[in-house]
Parts: sequence; C-alpha cells; structure tokens
Amino acid sequence: MNGGRPGRPEDGPAAVDLLIVPGADHADLYDRKDLIPFEGLDEFFTRDRA
Repeated sequence: MNGGRPGRPEDGPAAVDLLIVPGADHADLYDRKDLIPFEGLDEFFTRDRA
C-alpha cells in the first residue's frame, strides 16, 4: 500500500460499497441481528473478495 504513511484517497481499496441501515447507529450493528444487512454483506464479499 503506502508504506505506513497517512492514507490518501487514491490508496484506498478499489471495491467499496456503502450500506445505509435506516434507524440504526454503529452500536446497533454489533448486537441487533435484526438490523444487520447480511444479504448486502454476503453479496459484497462474494462479488469483490472471493
């Protein structure tokens, strides 16, 4: 990557998706399984990280 230097936008990963979960804050996504978008996560990791 960039040898430990502070990151620049062009150093970031090529595959990025934004998942917005209405009604949830970041802490909800640790233990509110009814709010975690498993389908979107599965699709992302299957498509871009396989």
